[in-house]
Amino acid sequence: MEYIEKVLEKDIDIFIAKIRIDEEKMLEEISLSSQDKKKYAAMTSKKRRQEWLTYRVLLSNVLGKDFLLEYQSNGKPYLLQPKKNISISHSKEYVAIAIAEKKIGIDIEKIDKRILKLKEKILNSREANRFVAADERMLHIIWGIKESVYKQQDEEINYLEDIEVKKIDENTAEVQVKNHLQKVEFFEIDNNMIVVSY
Repeated sequence: MEYIEKVLEKDIDIFIAKIRIDEEKMLEEISLSSQDKKKYAAMTSKKRRQEWLTYRVLLSNVLGKDFLLEYQSNGKPYLLQPKKNISISHSKEYVAIAIAEKKIGIDIEKIDKRILKLKEKILNSREANRFVAADERMLHIIWGIKESVYKQQDEEINYLEDIEVKKIDENTAEVQVKNHLQKVEFFEIDNNMIVVSY
């Protein structure tokens, strides 16, 4: 499987791959547990099955066939084997996975002008004043920051009030999450914005 690998820090690995459509071939490339086989069989959306299989094949390629991926009751994934933190996201065309020793969150979104209609749902009043000239690229960065930070947290947080983007530089952002500052990096691949919070 072809994929892009990016290392943000010495223990943060990002893997990105195009979503594959060849379900039968992907099923031959991995071994699913009986629980995963039931989950796969219950999926009615073809696109969802393809995303689900793509990131399992990707994990098999980067971690080996013995990886064990489970889900918390809130739907967040975690790795039992190897014992590391993981975050998974997908866009229309890609899956993105972040693996690290520390808690991590990742988001990938296809850049699209339709996001301009969601500006009020993305920015709180302070951010709206700070990023008054935000275009679709900037809004995708901010939305990705909020999504990735949300995925990183153990507790429920409010997108608008608990996550505030203070400053955006060339490929990093300063973000306040409740009472602490958070490190976030972002980059673009094939008109997709990838944001990683750690």
